[in-house]
Amino acid sequence: MSNNITWANAGGPRRSAIRTCSAHASLGSVVDVSSHTQLAEPAVAKSTLTNSFGIHLTIEPVDGRITAYAKGDWSNIRLAEFPVISDADILTYDFTNHLMMLEPEALKRLPRPNASGTPFVVLANGERVYWGIFMTLSSSISRAIPSIVIDEHMLDTNLPPNTLRISRVYAAPYSKDDPDPRSDDRTRRTLSALHKLK
Repeated sequence: MSNNITWANAGGPRRSAIRTCSAHASLGSVVDVSSHTQLAEPAVAKSTLTNSFGIHLTIEPVDGRITAYAKGDWSNIRLAEFPVISDADILTYDFTNHLMMLEPEALKRLPRPNASGTPFVVLANGERVYWGIFMTLSSSISRAIPSIVIDEHMLDTNLPPNTLRISRVYAAPYSKDDPDPRSDDRTRRTLSALHKLK
């Protein structure tokens, strides 16, 4: 086990609120993170019938231990048929810093997560690549999976307009020696083929 552990919202906002949030991530407090979940399909991305990259919301409850500790089987969790963000929405993707510049219309479709967050799954050519979660700055609950803080612009004024950052985790410990799911080669190849990489 590596001792090279980092506590941070990797690549994302650093603030006093997230430094203390690990105390809130006990097993009892994260049994269900999907109070946001609705059985109806969410607003969907344009060109959904032809997209080969997409960020899909879940349409059933998710065990909070999966998002809190990045453990558990999420392969059979049902997803929305259409993505909330598709490759057609992405203008550029900075694969080094995992910054997505989007069409302005795409930002209007983003979920409005509560403190527990809104889970999503990244798909490349129909294959589930990694699990993530939409979060908000008001949350003090740590998540050990990649995160998109929808209101990060309020804290990081240097974040380019219409851009979302996919951070390594949300205010949780992680080892730099562990594989980074955001850097999966399936995602890189797909975005490269789409001429989205910056």
